[in-house]
Amino acid sequence: DNPTYTPDGRRFPGLAGLKAWFEEELDIGYRYYDKVPEKALFPFGFGLSYTSFSIQVEAITPSLIGLEDARSTSLNIFVALRNEGEYAGAEVIQVYVGAINPSLARPLKELKAFKKVWLEPHGCNNNVVLEINAGDAIEFYDDETESWSLESGGYKIFVGTSSRDIIKTEVFQVVDSLQKL
Repeated sequence: DNPTYTPDGRRFPGLAGLKAWFEEELDIGYRYYDKVPEKALFPFGFGLSYTSFSIQVEAITPSLIGLEDARSTSLNIFVALRNEGEYAGAEVIQVYVGAINPSLARPLKELKAFKKVWLEPHGCNNNVVLEINAGDAIEFYDDETESWSLESGGYKIFVGTSSRDIIKTEVFQVVDSLQKL
């Protein structure tokens, strides 16, 4: 993870009396690698195991949320996880959320939930539910109003085992009012 590195040393370690420039804004860590063509050797959330897993995203609900209800609504991600190997092991299911057409510059996706699941070998399985408050999933800080904000629109949910190993992507919509539908 090195998005602060530049060949001229301007960002790190700094120039002219060790003055360093911080220009990344929100694009640090895995968020930086989402926006550039370079690939990280070990992406955020990457892990090694002595076993192998099969992962199936069963459902993501709901697909439509009213903006006024976002803070009191849960997004539920249902995942079936199975240890296909000969050794006991753990896998981490990660959920990222990103606005499709945000009104302000925002990361392409942000980690919103994760769960580490331990499984015995030889086909042992577990059904996992990750629950995210919808308001927390879509909330962002607005510099102009100096407050946390929610906005209607389309959002993507990314489910995977690292920031790069995404198994399923699904869209949910946040509308101004469900009563108008």
